[in-house]
Amino acid sequence: MTPQTELMSMEEAALDFPWTARQLYRYARSGELPFVVRLGNRYLVSRNAFTRWKDTAGGQFMAGREIGSDEKS
Repeated sequence: MTPQTELMSMEEAALDFPWTARQLYRYARSGELPFVVRLGNRYLVSRNAFTRWKDTAGGQFMAGREIGSDEKS
């Protein structure tokens, strides 16, 4: 039996992250966030994968990106 994956919205993820939901959506659309799952037109975040990513590769990914800014890339 496989454990259920707990999913949260991009807005919920942004509460636990130094970026806005808008920035997370932008990176999700570009395929840069491995913890994001797309279901139809919705982007959802795997809570476990998000936590692991923040604890490991997240710091490297965020290096060089402006935190809290919604400028266009």
